[in-house]
Amino acid sequence: MQNLPPLKKEMMKNLLVLTDFSDTAFRAAEYACMLSKEYNCEKIILFHAYQSYISGTDVPISPIQEPELLQKLNIALDELKIKLQAITSPSMSVTYRKEEMELAEGINTICGEERIDLVLMGTTGKSKMEQIFRGSNAVTVSKVCMYPLCIIPENAVLEPIKNILLATDLVKVDSTNRLSDLLSILGVKVFAVNIDPNNQHFNNPATEELQQLHRILDQYNAEYFFVKEIDTAGTIIRFAEENKISLIIAMPKERGFLESLFHQSTSGKLIYNTTIPILTLHE
Repeated sequence: MQNLPPLKKEMMKNLLVLTDFSDTAFRAAEYACMLSKEYNCEKIILFHAYQSYISGTDVPISPIQEPELLQKLNIALDELKIKLQAITSPSMSVTYRKEEMELAEGINTICGEERIDLVLMGTTGKSKMEQIFRGSNAVTVSKVCMYPLCIIPENAVLEPIKNILLATDLVKVDSTNRLSDLLSILGVKVFAVNIDPNNQHFNNPATEELQQLHRILDQYNAEYFFVKEIDTAGTIIRFAEENKISLIIAMPKERGFLESLFHQSTSGKLIYNTTIPILTLHE
């Protein structure tokens, strides 16, 4: 099993913001600035992954065109850096990095080299094709990124995290050190929403998994809820909105939940309308 990078207790120093220079990517960057002030972060790193071939083809960019591309990327990253410096604290370091790579293939290497504590990215654009592409991209990155990844909706509210919804299926609850570390950093109330559409885990309230969950969450004044509906994603999003949740934490081992958020179905489209960020955390 792959070793997961540890979280630094009581500390969230370095934030990585993935950008494609879209409005939704800028919203993720704004959210990072808000978090940086709340948790006394030290550095925000803007990251852009590019490929040296003409979009939609396998035709490589000519040696003459590539320097022009890099120059344009530097200008765009410089402009974005200046915008963020204007809305974050004066002591915050804002830097950027660009690499020729497939994002999903290199995200963990970048995070390791930069000692990243949290990755942030936007979700969607205005058109249906942008929704499909960026939604798919967010799901792909969330599956491979071994670092905490916060997916920011286009209309996310820029305000401090006041409470959390933890979506759990009570499977392998014993391996939750990284969750405990994250909750100790955030230090807010937790709503634990237990997902069990097949009614397999909740018949006995004294199960070992549920007891372990209580040991982890009770110190955060947690409340516990049970979801048996088949439409898991839609139910969780509606619950979060009704209870004014600031952040949803989802474990990618329950991949159906995250993928259904981006699926082009009636319930799945809720991700394009909600204002609540979703943080994926590998266990």
